[in-house]
Amino acid sequence: MHLHYCFVGVNGIGKSALVRKVCELNPAFQPISGSKELMSWLKIPGDRIAFRAMSQEKKSAEWSKCLEEIHRRYREHNLIVDAHVLNMVRGKVINLETHPLAGFDALVLVDATAEQVVRRIHADKERSRDLFPERASVSEELEVMRSYLRQTKEKFKAAIAEHNLPALVLTNSDGSVDLVAQQFLEFDAKLRKGIVTIPSYD
Repeated sequence: MHLHYCFVGVNGIGKSALVRKVCELNPAFQPISGSKELMSWLKIPGDRIAFRAMSQEKKSAEWSKCLEEIHRRYREHNLIVDAHVLNMVRGKVINLETHPLAGFDALVLVDATAEQVVRRIHADKERSRDLFPERASVSEELEVMRSYLRQTKEKFKAAIAEHNLPALVLTNSDGSVDLVAQQFLEFDAKLRKGIVTIPSYD
């Protein structure tokens, strides 16, 4: 049985690192970065400036086609796609279509506290994410991030209800990536046995 999962969560929450750890613990999984795959599909590989400038309507339409191709290409593989249900630019939350998620076997929300996420974003010197309003104070950034986290969780809940998908919520606290990766693998093992768990939204 080959299963395709989609890991979602806010920018900077640590989805990519968690996916890498899962694949390290279980090399049967193939990791896919949704944004990198979509940029390649749009023929602008690695060009984040051009990607951000593109209309959301075009990106949403092409993302559906891109995901169809990903599912086709990896139909004989276990797959984890790192993606979003919402985006944020300069404090403005951008709604994304969730109908492309219907093709996955389960959705996984990666969660953390606003303090942890903001700290990780500032520690990552390799990427300019343009998430917060210019000249925002730390307290303002935290408030923006709390709202972004809350809205992402609500959108996740709506998506799994709409598409009737198995789901899992993982709390990716600092220093817990090994434990969190193992929690996902336990969920995966249960799903393969037909055991569907109900997410906790504490």
